[in-house]
Amino acid sequence: MGIVTRGAWLAAAAALFVRPAPSQAPSNGSLEGRIVDASTGQGISGARVRVQSGREDPLFTTTNTQGFFHLAGLEFESYRVSALCPGFIGSAEWDGPLGGEAVPPVGNPPVGQVRLELRRYGIIEGRVTDALGVPVAGTSVQALQRFPADERRNGYVYKDGSYQYAGRQTAQTNDLGEYRLAPLAAGSYYIYVPVQPPSSYYNLQPEIRPPSDARERSTFYPHALKPSEAKPVELAEGKELRVDVQIVREGGVKVSGRVLGLTAAPGSFSSVLLRGLSPGTSTLSADVEGDRFTAAGVLPGRYVVGAGEYAAGEGTMQDLLAAARRTVDVGTEDLDGIDLTLGPAPEVQGTVVFESGCPVQPVWIELSGDFGGFPPRSLATNASGHFVLPRVFPGKYKAYIGVEGALHNAAKSIKLGDAEVLADGFDVTAETKGPLRIVMGCPGK
Repeated sequence: MGIVTRGAWLAAAAALFVRPAPSQAPSNGSLEGRIVDASTGQGISGARVRVQSGREDPLFTTTNTQGFFHLAGLEFESYRVSALCPGFIGSAEWDGPLGGEAVPPVGNPPVGQVRLELRRYGIIEGRVTDALGVPVAGTSVQALQRFPADERRNGYVYKDGSYQYAGRQTAQTNDLGEYRLAPLAAGSYYIYVPVQPPSSYYNLQPEIRPPSDARERSTFYPHALKPSEAKPVELAEGKELRVDVQIVREGGVKVSGRVLGLTAAPGSFSSVLLRGLSPGTSTLSADVEGDRFTAAGVLPGRYVVGAGEYAAGEGTMQDLLAAARRTVDVGTEDLDGIDLTLGPAPEVQGTVVFESGCPVQPVWIELSGDFGGFPPRSLATNASGHFVLPRVFPGKYKAYIGVEGALHNAAKSIKLGDAEVLADGFDVTAETKGPLRIVMGCPGK
């Protein structure tokens, strides 16, 4: 079956540098090459080729029936060449939004020879229903791939045992509960339906908002609570695969207690979350009324119960006023008397330095913790590299630091006091003052 895209094309990209002979007067150069199907080696007809230098307006051309293209009249500058074609994606492994082939610089004659390989992408589609078989509209569906837990992967979603599961595509079901995940490279995928609070999908359609059911669980295809018990699906290149998911419904117990030490500042509000630490458990939001909280339908397992008081506005870590957390074990009977005493949200101070010979550049930091995270943000430093991370939720974190504009972790060392914490992470408590010393390497080296 042919695959028709809906405007969502991915690019296969390559860098090219064209320069004149030093002994000759400059003259305009040209680029020519071929866009091919990586599986067959055959040229791809009608592919749209994009050529751009820096911030200049891009130039476009298309391939002929054999997949060849030619673009003349180019200045001698560095160019990025990409190819787009319905039904195809880049042939490289998943390493960001662009796949591609690296093309080394070329010299004379001043004609750049480019060969870009594209692969046909696959599609996973299907329907999500609840435990009664009723289609679920407006819910998220994710295609995950499995990697060893000690590898740093973009799109981390779930960890189970010695593996982590990273997201490759996310879709939302329509009013019939149908979803479509594309484009996807050929490979093995775990289809995951996280049970979350009702999304903005229902804001304009409140009449179809489903009734809340605390027994519904985040579900892996075909009917599992964790990926180690799920069945991966194998997607072939250029094929469509149907995967229907029925959400698991399983009863649990009630966990309740008090939040102590609320400041009751004007406009402030509090929230309590239970974050599952055991495989098969998930994150649940508790109902809070005054200083009491109650979470229903909690499955047996170990949880971190975290409470926070937030300033008026969105409940992000930047607005956090005070916080508390404790670990509890939930069994098969209701659990009451879980008291959480709020304390000031800690801040972490530190410095960023660059190795000798590395240019000093703006950097970003991401904290990934056992109770949520600290999303990627610019790390504001003064002239000496000093920074402050304000109002961090207590917990254990691993820090990932990179230069702005790059996706990879560029830190060579992270020390909290005298302890190296780059690999194993560090604890943030009310007593954690730092200093956190971050040593950056040269990007690309």
